[in-house]
Amino acid sequence: MQNREGSWEEKFLDAFSRGCLPKDKRQDIPEVVLVGLGIQRNNEELLLKPLSKVKKTGQFYIGKYNEVPLAVVCQDMGALATEITVRVLSKTPAKVIVGVGFAGALQGSIKMGDVILPTAAMRGEGTTRYYAPENVAAAPSAAIQETLEKALPQETPVHKGPVYTTAALIKEETQLISKLNREGILGIECETSALFLISQLCGIQAGAVLAVSDNPFLNQLWLDSGANKQIRRGLSQSVKAAYDAAETLSANYNTPQQGKSRRLFR
Repeated sequence: MQNREGSWEEKFLDAFSRGCLPKDKRQDIPEVVLVGLGIQRNNEELLLKPLSKVKKTGQFYIGKYNEVPLAVVCQDMGALATEITVRVLSKTPAKVIVGVGFAGALQGSIKMGDVILPTAAMRGEGTTRYYAPENVAAAPSAAIQETLEKALPQETPVHKGPVYTTAALIKEETQLISKLNREGILGIECETSALFLISQLCGIQAGAVLAVSDNPFLNQLWLDSGANKQIRRGLSQSVKAAYDAAETLSANYNTPQQGKSRRLFR
């Protein structure tokens, strides 16, 4: 799977990535990057608020958190957008990606505004099938997830377990929801399997923290009374934890490695 210099894949990535991050600015990206997984519009400000001394480079915001260099990028929703983000970052000094996003809960005990720390992501999307056989697991760095858990406030309801990544946002049918619930899947979202698997193949350690935005199992929407305040609280706690974890990881970005990762893409 090692890509050869000059291949169509490399040429296409190089040309496509110029709109995300100019080639002469790639080395400006620090070792640790926060990625807003489908976080846009009104929530983008919340994700960027802790960052100081900000300079925008392409689609990336480069700055500092407690004097620690960090980069932040808010990507579109879905595995395809995540693929682009990770592959572009594989051309930079980035060693760690901390994802922050949303998930719909699939268990009755999980409420809106709670936080999910995925231990694995079932590959329900189609993007990662082009990268690895379907029996290859998409899992985060355990050490990144542990760092995120320690960074979350003690009062935050945290749920650890597998999630399901889908490519069909609206096509969450009752049969699928019931099946995933029975299997003990905690949440459904659109990005983490691509983040975990493609990052691993690119030699980048990745983790994610997800705020619960709705509960398909209980038929609860973010539009329900009082839900927005709860979701906003969960997202705020997730963002703060992501920044604090990034600060810890930045001190020694080799810490998250589970053995030596093999970079399959140049």
